[in-house]
Amino acid sequence: MGAGEATMANRIDVHSHFLPPDYLAALRNAGIRDADGYPLPQWTVDSSLAAMDQNGIGTAVLSVSSPALGFVDGGAAHELARSANESARALITAHPNRFGAFALLPLPDVDASLREIAHSLDTLGLNGVGVLTNYAGAYLGDRRFAPLFDELQRRKAVVFIHPTQPPGFARLSLGLPAPVLEYPFDSTRAINSLILSGTLSRCPNVRFIVSHGGGTIPYLAPRFAPFMTARPGEPPNLVGPGSKEIMEMLRRLYFDLAASTHHGALSAMLRLMPASQLLLGFDFPFMPPTTVAPAIASLESFEGLSSDDQQGIASGNARRLFPKVGAR
Repeated sequence: MGAGEATMANRIDVHSHFLPPDYLAALRNAGIRDADGYPLPQWTVDSSLAAMDQNGIGTAVLSVSSPALGFVDGGAAHELARSANESARALITAHPNRFGAFALLPLPDVDASLREIAHSLDTLGLNGVGVLTNYAGAYLGDRRFAPLFDELQRRKAVVFIHPTQPPGFARLSLGLPAPVLEYPFDSTRAINSLILSGTLSRCPNVRFIVSHGGGTIPYLAPRFAPFMTARPGEPPNLVGPGSKEIMEMLRRLYFDLAASTHHGALSAMLRLMPASQLLLGFDFPFMPPTTVAPAIASLESFEGLSSDDQQGIASGNARRLFPKVGAR
């Protein structure tokens, strides 16, 4: 096996979910059988490793998907976050070459989340934190979350943004699960919130990963960027310095490619940002293992990426973000 083939066969998947026992039990006790309208899948360590082995994935960085802790409050949320993060640490200890993890935070409780960040990153050695696009309608740029992002800025942390259903989704769903249409739109809302609040410019050292190819950002960025710096009552300057500054901020984001390796999506992303900002993601187990090989084939057949670009997306870009994963 050549060096290039070895790199491709040691892929790093930054969008892989797990359902730790205490968390799954809490979901069931709350009567939750789906994630925003999408049936909860079965997950085991063995099934995760098998899917990885079948598709040349060396390491998966695990996270808890929507609804995260939106179905519990107060102390119960704190305890469940701690339990999930301890479970993640146990998986990494048992399989040090195969798993990393993003910490689950008991948001919207910022004080408890700050404590959990310290425990998860300093004591457990997890690889970053996971957040949802909104918490009961409070998007990530909400002023109450400012201390959280200031701490993540201080730590130069990696933040994995996963979509969830927006408020009032029942009226908007068209009978479809939220992942079908609303997840991409809610990712875009969350990034707009971070821009409008000043969080994205205030926290340049936070490395944000936006799920599913950045939602609709690659397509809509030229549309919304001019409005971000327009004065009230004045038309936006489509080619002004403010618009260019917003586009530069967007280019610093990372996008994972879960359900986004079709050529139209890749073309749109690469018009916005360099290939060095793209990361592999397969959304296991919500996306079944049979979807992984076609996604890889679509990515690798895209003519707009060089061999170096392909190897960067397969693992190199993630290794720069996660030195501990890269070292393993």
